[in-house]
Amino acid sequence: MPVQTENQLGEPCWIDLITSDPARSIVFYAKLLSWKAIDTGAEPGRYTMFFHGGGAMPV
Repeated sequence: MPVQTENQLGEPCWIDLITSDPARSIVFYAKLLSWKAIDTGAEPGRYTMFFHGGGAMPV
């Protein structure tokens, strides 16, 4: 998957997933797309960021 460094007008630059089973979702996307998941912790809200090849995924 190529690294995207900029977005064109109208393209999404951030997507949130709300799920009742975060652990299962992390395993699914990590396996499906070869992404590495990093949990940002509980403060100021729990987010899991996905990375591929050392860069954050703009998904």
